[in-house]
Amino acid sequence: MIARAAAPRTLLPALTFGRILAVPAVMALILAGPNNKSAYTAAAIVFAVAASTDFVDGYLARRWAVTTKLGSFLDTTADKLLVSGALIALVDVNRASPWIAAIIVGRELLILGPGASSRRTSSSSPSSWRSSGGAMSSALCVSTNGRCWQRP
Repeated sequence: MIARAAAPRTLLPALTFGRILAVPAVMALILAGPNNKSAYTAAAIVFAVAASTDFVDGYLARRWAVTTKLGSFLDTTADKLLVSGALIALVDVNRASPWIAAIIVGRELLILGPGASSRRTSSSSPSSWRSSGGAMSSALCVSTNGRCWQRP
């Protein structure tokens, strides 16, 4: 019983911080892609694993009824960092359009704006579904070796 009570306090933040720590790894792998084609595949795998922890984190937080404003804010921030970091790296290696990336990153920053933690306290918040959709579409982009939104 004690181990189960301690699990949410350690597991959920660990998942969020794991996503944050995955951002530089994904970016480094994408930036290494032009010289090493398997780096794109590795970036896609790391991104997909990190993005899937968002679902697991949200599911467990609702199941265990341990949601906090700080946790919601950090979770949202981790999502935005992961998506934005991947898009910025894809633009740098000419695998994504700067205009599309600017629109998506701008949207991510607007969603994260002041009061983001208070907007995302509902367990079935539409913004959390949109964030997951954005993360999954970026994962698809990375998994196709960045051939989405490519400049002509």
